[in-house]
Formats: sequence, C-alpha cells, structure tokens
Amino acid sequence: MLKVETLVQQHYNLKGEWKRLPGELDENYLLQTGAAKYIVKISRKGEDKKNLDFQHQMMAHLQGKATEVLTPFFITAKDGSGIVKLENGRFLRLLSWLDGKLWANTNPHSDLLLEDLGEKLGQLSKALEGFTHPAAERFLKWDVKQVAWIEPHLDLFEGEEKALVHRFYEYHKTQIADKLGKLRRSIIHGDANDYNIIVDKNTEVPSVLGFIDLGDAVETQTINELAVALAYAMMDKPDPIGAGAKVVAAYHRIFPLEEEEIELLFGQIIARLLISLTASAINKKEYPDNEYLLISEKPAWGLLRQLDAVPPSFALAQFRSACGWEPSPKRAFFDEWMVSKPKFHPLVELDLAKAKIKKLDLGVGSLELGHNRDFEDTDLFELKIAALLEGYDVGLGGYGECRPVYTTDAYLKMGNQGPRWRSMHIGLDVWMDAGT
Repeated sequence: MLKVETLVQQHYNLKGEWKRLPGELDENYLLQTGAAKYIVKISRKGEDKKNLDFQHQMMAHLQGKATEVLTPFFITAKDGSGIVKLENGRFLRLLSWLDGKLWANTNPHSDLLLEDLGEKLGQLSKALEGFTHPAAERFLKWDVKQVAWIEPHLDLFEGEEKALVHRFYEYHKTQIADKLGKLRRSIIHGDANDYNIIVDKNTEVPSVLGFIDLGDAVETQTINELAVALAYAMMDKPDPIGAGAKVVAAYHRIFPLEEEEIELLFGQIIARLLISLTASAINKKEYPDNEYLLISEKPAWGLLRQLDAVPPSFALAQFRSACGWEPSPKRAFFDEWMVSKPKFHPLVELDLAKAKIKKLDLGVGSLELGHNRDFEDTDLFELKIAALLEGYDVGLGGYGECRPVYTTDAYLKMGNQGPRWRSMHIGLDVWMDAGT
C-alpha cells in the first residue's frame, strides 16, 4: 500500500485515506482526500497501453455527450498525461468516483428501477453511436459473440450442471450463432453487471446514476449491451422474463431495437451466463482462494435453471410485446391461414344443435358457485359441477370470466413485486361430465 501511496503523491500530488477494492485484473483502490474520492488503478502485468487509451477515449467521448448517464473520467497527472507508465512496466491511472451504491446492494429492484436501468442503457447505446477506436476489435472472453471459446471447457462441469450447460450451449450453437452476423455492430460498455451499475442514494425512488469499469468495452453486436445487463438484472427474480421485459421496453423507447435483435436476445443472455459460469469453473480450479472471481456464480446458476423452464418462443413473445410489437412473429401467417377457412376436427362428438346445453356461470357474481369452500376443494367442486350438469348433455364455461377459484393457492404465483394470482379466464370450458 505504501508503494501506491507514494506513486499517487508523486504523480498526482494527492494523499488521503486508502481502501483496497476487488478486481479481476487490475489492482484497484479507493482514495479519499477530504470530500473528494478517486479510483486508483494499477494495470495488470503485460497490459497493452492501447487498451487503456481505448477506455480513456471512450470516457472522453461520453463526457462530451448530452446524456444523464455518468461514467468515470480520468484525472491527468502532473505531467499532463492520463496514463502514467511505471518503472515495472505497469500503468497507473486516477479516475473519478461515482458516489452511489452498487446495483447488487440495492433492494428491491422495483419496476421503476428496472425501467430506469433500461433507459440509462439506451442512453449509453445512443451516446456510443459512431464512436470508434482501433483497439475496440479484439478477442475478449467476456464478449458474448466470442462464446465459442467455452466449448473445450464444458467438461469442467459435472452431473446436472454439465447437462444443463451442454444443452444450452448446443441451443446457442445451432439456433443463434449463425444468425448473429446480420445484426448491427458498435462499441459497447460490455459489462453492465450488478457490480458495475451505480444507483443513487435516494431511498424512496432510486435511479441509476451510471456505469463504471470500461475495461470490457469492445466492438460487438449492439444487442449484447442489453443482453449482458439482462443476464444480471434478471438474477434473483421470481419472474426473470417479466423483469427483463421492463428493461427491454425502456431501452427500446430510448434506443429503438430491431426485430432481428430481439429474435436473438434470449440466446445472447444465455451465452453471457454460460461464459460467466465457465469462467467461474476455470477460476475455481486456478485461483481457489479468490472469492471475488466467483461472485456471480450462485445467482447465475439460479437464473440458468429458471430459464431452462422457459420456452425461447415465450421469452421472444414477452420481449416483442415489450417493444410494442405483435408478440408472435408468426401472427401474419396465422391470419392468412385463417382467411383460407381451414376445416377443424369437431371438439366433441356431439350434435350441439340438438344437445341440451347448460351455460355454467363460474364468475365472481355466480349464484350457482356457492361458498369459497365449495370450489377450494377439488373433489367438492367436481360434485358441484356434476349437480349443475344433471339433465344436460354438455356444459359450457364462460370466456373472459373473472373467477373466484383463481384466488386459491393452486393459482398463486410469486411475481417480482410480490404474490399474484390469475383473475380472468381466457379459455372456453366444455364439460361432458363432472370430471371432463
């Protein structure tokens, strides 16, 4: 620590209170001098200066844009340089401090906060349009488009986890990878994870201040900015796709997405999770004592297991709806097919024109349904239906009914903002007897 203190005093004429901060590659320190705070960064051994220049040029570019999004800016040393080369070949830098709290330490993640994250990401993407740098095109293991590098390492996993990552990797390889080339590209921040998103200190209605750590900035598919952020914003949510849709909707309002991008977004979220988990598996083997390198492992597994139960078509419909589009991309084909008046097999083998039909009222105002206990017990409910159908050939349930049966625990689902229940019945029930 004394060495770093001496270097900063020598090159920046600053001294104060120090705190070591975690990091994957660089040495990071918080320096507080009175009311002012700074990040002190000492690069890893062998770092290419052009990569640091890339970060600094990106900071300068963003500072020149009229946007609410904040990112750190570099402080020049006494000799006027932004990057100080040390005697050991490493580089010393001093950056401004964003005074807030980490997304990871913010709770709850309300719908408003998720939407604000989407808006700020959209502003970031908009601000980076047209920005270029010769160091932006590079191999970076965290770049979602480079997910193929994990393939030789998939056997690091065992049991259920191995089956899960293999299944998802095969899905990405066969359904997503070959389609990425048609998407627009740009330089992105590339690492809007829950430890790089800074939230302000407003305890009532918090909002996103900005994003730190530009070390993973890269030129890649533009949609990967959103995919990376969603991979972390969706963690630890009862309804991850619902949470993601809030971010997508707000991002799209600021930085309009293209349909081809939304088509591949779910797959790119998966790819980021696979990269994170593979990196954790490698780090556990090579650096077993560095807990920081495993910080996202548990929530990443949790989210991957949740997404394993989500059909990609459902995620696509949710994300398309969030953009204000028809949820199903095949709706037009369906409409054309319906115009052709296709023939349908009869739902029931019964001449409805001659049948005695009972219209069952199962809505909240029903005088037939009875007390809650009459429908909370399934067996008792079936007896009730049988009694109502006595003397009839078929019973029809109402479409669009608000049904009290949905208030039972059988229909309880935990949402991101608390418990919720179904309310409206959007099917058509046909009873041939009590249990059918």
